[in-house]
Amino acid sequence: MPDSEFVERYAIEEMKVARDRINADIDVMNRYEVLSVGLVGAIFALIFQYKIRNREALIFITMLPALVGLYGYFRFRAHAKLVQKYNEYLMAIEAQLMRKDRSFIGLATSQKRSKIKSHIRLVRSLFWIAIIVFSLLLTAGTQWKPNWLANSVTTNTPGS
Repeated sequence: MPDSEFVERYAIEEMKVARDRINADIDVMNRYEVLSVGLVGAIFALIFQYKIRNREALIFITMLPALVGLYGYFRFRAHAKLVQKYNEYLMAIEAQLMRKDRSFIGLATSQKRSKIKSHIRLVRSLFWIAIIVFSLLLTAGTQWKPNWLANSVTTNTPGS
């Protein structure tokens, strides 16, 4: 097998691996977001369903969603950087293939040239920031006014 044919086949295999890694990282980001929403929802249900009198416990429980959000945001950014590196690598391989055949346009190059831009990075960032901000506001609010919690309000009814 000639050297150039070997290099081409190697490049094609590398492209497959890079694309698989991109898909795997995106899948991990998606799964973590779904699990985080469930966890944050369960924590918020706990916070709003039960009367928590101990302020230390309350601050710890209300800070958990913010911690999940911070971890999720940094994890998302790390995976996004990996996806970007893989994509840059694919574009470098595609550039070499385009030099051999001007009609060749690979997926990474095509997406880069596209006028249609995805705003998923912005949406994901806003998602994590919203969880963090809401959690911090909830923490401050429940420390300042614990009666916001569902079962902490007492009613004065006759006969009680």
